[in-house]
Amino acid sequence: MKSLEMIAEELGFSDTSSTPTYQIKFVPEYRKYCEDNVCGNYDKLPTCPPGCGTFEQLRDKVMAYETAFVMKTLWTVEDFQDSKAFKEMKFQHNKITKELVRQAGEQGLVGHMITAGPTADTSCISAYCIDVSELAKTCNMEYFCGDNKVAFFSVFCYTAK
Repeated sequence: MKSLEMIAEELGFSDTSSTPTYQIKFVPEYRKYCEDNVCGNYDKLPTCPPGCGTFEQLRDKVMAYETAFVMKTLWTVEDFQDSKAFKEMKFQHNKITKELVRQAGEQGLVGHMITAGPTADTSCISAYCIDVSELAKTCNMEYFCGDNKVAFFSVFCYTAK
């Protein structure tokens, strides 16, 4: 049986870590970024607010599991104003997140996936109001990665049997 870390490395994640879900810091005020429609998906996708549920409902989904497996990809950015490039990076990050969760499921590990950006079937880490910079710190990961670099994070919550 492959570990999540091994699967993640094979898929191309730059860093991973596990932490108990109770160590995740939630900031309900972050929902304002969704309501301000920063990403353009508010009230458009059922996986985005308000359709995805309240902050409390999403937090409770996370807290129903014991462990959060946190995944990070690191990207070089030429132009921070290039929204098309950012969408593609998030798409690729979410694609390998989904593949990790699929492979984990093949090994009998079932849980709950949170992606870097919203998809047709998953809510993003922002909708959950997770403080990603604190999560990175908890997991000993770099959040601010320097000039021309951007990191995307996703989470797979699970309870080991």
